[in-house]
Amino acid sequence: MPCIRLAALAIVMVAVAGCATQQSPQSALPQNVTLRNKETGATRTVSGAALAIVVAQRETARRNYVGAVRLSSDAIKSGQLTGNDLSLAHAVRGDAYYLGGDAAKARDDWRTAVEINGQNAMALRGMAIISNLQRKVPEAMQYMERAIAASPSNPHLYVTRGLLRLEDRRAGGLAIADFDKAIALRPDLASAYFYRGLANHLNGRFAQAKADYDKALEVNPAESRARQALGLLEQRRAPGANLQPRSRPGEVVQF
Repeated sequence: MPCIRLAALAIVMVAVAGCATQQSPQSALPQNVTLRNKETGATRTVSGAALAIVVAQRETARRNYVGAVRLSSDAIKSGQLTGNDLSLAHAVRGDAYYLGGDAAKARDDWRTAVEINGQNAMALRGMAIISNLQRKVPEAMQYMERAIAASPSNPHLYVTRGLLRLEDRRAGGLAIADFDKAIALRPDLASAYFYRGLANHLNGRFAQAKADYDKALEVNPAESRARQALGLLEQRRAPGANLQPRSRPGEVVQF
């Protein structure tokens, strides 16, 4: 059964602080917006380069990668950002480049983000993806360990590490443990159930795979990969290329 390749993985990491309650028309740098933290209810107003990064993250979620690159580039060039904020801007642009199909530019931005802030989890995760594409598996895992250490409560990081481990059939148990961790952190994360089902499916644990696929559909009826997997499972067929990880805008996350 073929390995799962992370080249198609697009569970990108973004760091939106809250949700926008009002937004001015876009210009080179947006002027003003009020953000509300969904958990605490606290609000704050941002403008200029900081707002451009918030909007760039939203455009990435909408698959407007060209717009996201433009906004984050404007923010970087503005001179308004330093330190961790500048690191975030490069990480966001790296995500947009990667999902837009330019892995080389993504790598450059993610590397710059890590150089500015070695605790930038989304950039570290990006470097793990690049290292995996280059078949530098130990290096990819080191980046993932650093990303998880920097943001241990983010379930999507465990999903990413699980997918890295799933490529090594000898590490299937560790992959499942990562998906278990992601589910424990966020029980409504459909992709974690799907990937855990895929791991079980690849290893011939058909009953467990079916339970996971069913749960993925229960959590998110639009999870078409789980429905397709159930069809293959009924025929007792290996997932193969039909169930490679796909880009899904709903997997763009806030943390």
